This record gives sequence, C-alpha cells and structure tokens, in this order.
Amino acid sequence: MATLENDWNGYITAFKGNTTTAPVALVGPAYDDQSDVWRNSNFAPWMDAVGPSNLGLTTLHEYPTDTCSKADKKALTISSLLAQSLIANYQSMVTTNNWIGNANSRGLQLELGETNSTVLCRKSRC
Repeated sequence: MATLENDWNGYITAFKGNTTTAPVALVGPAYDDQSDVWRNSNFAPWMDAVGPSNLGLTTLHEYPTDTCSKADKKALTISSLLAQSLIANYQSMVTTNNWIGNANSRGLQLELGETNSTVLCRKSRC
C-alpha cells in the first residue's frame, strides 16, 4: 500500500499546491486488485494515509464476472451485470466491510466507480 500512498501524495502535492487546481476535488482510490484484500483491508487506512480532507469522494470497483470463462463471454450483458444475485453479493460486501461507514466517518461519500467484467486473463484461458 505504501506505493499507492506515495503516488497519491504526489498528486495531492501537485494539485493542492497550485492555485488553479487546488479547488479540484480528487477522487480515489479508483483502484482494486481483483482479490478483495485491498478494498477490505486497506481502504480505511488508505483514506487516513492520504488525508480525507484531500479527497472529494472515495471510490471502489467491483468486477463480478470473468470474461475468460467461455460461458461468461457468451452471456455477458448489462442485464447479467445487474443480476439480482450479483447486486445482493455487492450489498453484502458493502455491509460486511463497512465501506460506507468508513467513508462517511471521514466526511466522504462512497461511489461504485466502475463495475464490469474482469477482462485480464492468461492467453491459455481466453
């Protein structure tokens, strides 16, 4: 996580140190490692490390399907991404990991910044 914090601190210094860009709200982390570990364990410490006052909004990503699977490739549609089972799973993760509470307790809102299918896969699987 230290590298991500260092990267963010560089942006914060660059944006907040310039009178033209200082009012621009920074949104982040816009990052996910596809394992749930980062957003479940590091989301709150990351907000504290970069400083909630340096952020305008927090975001997390969710990739509930896998386009490397032949079945998912053929069936991937907007309605499949909005399937009740996927939405219920996301709602459970939000509640279990207290993502909204962690953001709100720091004076921030939480946004689902991106959701779609995982597109990175090994050639042997695609």
